Amino acid sequence: MRSDRRNDQRSLASRSVAVLRSFTSADPVLPLRTIAARADLPKPTASRICAELVELGLLERVDADYRLGLGLFELGQRAWRQQALVPVARPTMELLRAATDRTISLAVLSGTEVVYLERLTAPRARVRTPAGDRRPALRTGLGKAILAHTAPQLRHDIIAATWQPDRAHPTPAMLERTLRRVVAEGVAYDLAESGKGILCVAAPLFGSDGQVLGSISATGFPTPRQMREAAPMVARAASTISHLLGAQREAGPGATN
Repeated sequence: MRSDRRNDQRSLASRSVAVLRSFTSADPVLPLRTIAARADLPKPTASRICAELVELGLLERVDADYRLGLGLFELGQRAWRQQALVPVARPTMELLRAATDRTISLAVLSGTEVVYLERLTAPRARVRTPAGDRRPALRTGLGKAILAHTAPQLRHDIIAATWQPDRAHPTPAMLERTLRRVVAEGVAYDLAESGKGILCVAAPLFGSDGQVLGSISATGFPTPRQMREAAPMVARAASTISHLLGAQREAGPGATN
């Protein structure tokens, strides 16, 4: 323990991490005094940091005590997805790029958006979206491929929060109908919804527990017909990746929640 807390030169980030590391599997719920002692912080400082972490969802209140929040779990899931999904998916994505001569993307759902974890750009691609980019889930084939297989309440909440009328989906009910068709057909399409001239076909990826983990897509088709002709290849690639991830279900037509 430090001999003089008043001269603590640690940054706010370092002190916040010290607070979070106070919790262990043996002590999942802690009072403020224990957090302050373990993080080597004055109690008022620990109280302020805990209050901010609660607002951020990284801690939760349990009566007068604290425990780690679901926000940390979500961050951990994102890190795991990136570390686990990209190495497993990349070889199949490279084969799919060679077979289609199109840009191949891998994305996961984050809130109401999709985050691109990997992007294998076709040599002649005009649009180059970097890994780490975000797009509204409802406006992308990648997002629709994921949302079609998410829990109904989550899907409903995202539609309620972000749906905007367009030619393809003038009402939320029509969007729900599209997502049901995604389940039946095994693929989702972006018909220039995410940007002018963008045609994309996407398919979901599943984990060993049967839950949807993300999706892959092929983008850059000159015509809708060519996009639809490539759909079986994208679905097969997604199924291959899902099996490598331990999935038992098929990422194709007829898959259900």
